[in-house]
Amino acid sequence: MTITSIRAGQSVADRIAELDWDALTEQLDEQGFAKTPTLLRAGECEELAATFGEDDRFRSTIDMNRHRFGEGQ
Repeated sequence: MTITSIRAGQSVADRIAELDWDALTEQLDEQGFAKTPTLLRAGECEELAATFGEDDRFRSTIDMNRHRFGEGQ
């Protein structure tokens, strides 16, 4: 990956645009998953997590416990 740390003032969109998409595609093809470097700052993660409970923000949720995949949503 080309990004090793989040630069000050850089938008999330810019961070995503800078990812090595060819390498990510190759990882997905070979492994079925790809790992990116850190894209969100702690505050951005907290802000995103806080939106989870808002009405009509997300189309649907899955009750993981119901399907015996663990607890929570």
